[in-house]
Amino acid sequence: MMNDTGSFQLKFAEYSTRLSQVHLAMQYTVSGIRLKEHELSCDETVRRALDEIREGSQKLGKALTPEPSPEEVQSWAEREIASLTETFLRGHPHMQIVLNLGLVMLCTQFELFVNHLIDVILAVEPRRFMDLFPDKFVKAKEAVELGDYASVMRRLREKVVDEIDRAGTRDKFVKYLGDKFGVISEHEITIVHRPGGETNRFNGWDLSKLEAIFQQRHSIVHRGELPVTDLEYLGDVHLFFTAIQTVLTVNAVRRYTIKLDNSTSAAVVSVFAKLLGLNARDLDEFNERVRTMFPKREPRSL
Repeated sequence: MMNDTGSFQLKFAEYSTRLSQVHLAMQYTVSGIRLKEHELSCDETVRRALDEIREGSQKLGKALTPEPSPEEVQSWAEREIASLTETFLRGHPHMQIVLNLGLVMLCTQFELFVNHLIDVILAVEPRRFMDLFPDKFVKAKEAVELGDYASVMRRLREKVVDEIDRAGTRDKFVKYLGDKFGVISEHEITIVHRPGGETNRFNGWDLSKLEAIFQQRHSIVHRGELPVTDLEYLGDVHLFFTAIQTVLTVNAVRRYTIKLDNSTSAAVVSVFAKLLGLNARDLDEFNERVRTMFPKREPRSL
């Protein structure tokens, strides 16, 4: 029984759009926090509450024995007000939590695309199991319980995806995506050109930087740290991940018999790739592959 590979298509547009949505969600949220901070600073109810704290502090001071000086009472009241203001009326502490959650979401979405790519490659070319992962197998009992060929192959793919998902960042991109699948090389993990200029901004954004980003994610999730402090950094990470997804997509289409899903325009992928400095010859090969496989979806000339 042959597995129907027609439904296995690479969903570049869907995953790239979700990355963008995560970034935009952070922008909206941070803007909302800033607006709320401004509203609270002008709120008469808040101002009256702070005044009442000051008045209450004076009454409390007079009830103490020995009675503190007016200066001591005022100093204590202002410290309390400053603490309350910083905790509840300032947006920065809340923004920092949101920004770090944003980094976690970007990393998770990026990993989902990598897992999706691996699943599609092995689905359309199942014979790759023999040379790439000959040690992966399904026991007879499990195969019988799964019931059919498609379910057994899906379980094998899950085993491979799980192995790669648990690997460290360097192993994932060098050992697996690079050496085994041949869809990216270490020198391609970079941003050659940022749309709109500012190329120097991304000096050093390479495999080591990718590792550092995921180390930040680890510190947020497992140690409760908050290393991300500004929204612009999330925008840079978003672009970096999009660049890598673009390279993976172009190389996977060139190397394997992969179809792009209907929502993904080959022309759009090419535009991304050109902006990010992908090799022109590789792009030509990518476009030719799309023209050969999908004559009705020939990409527009750019």
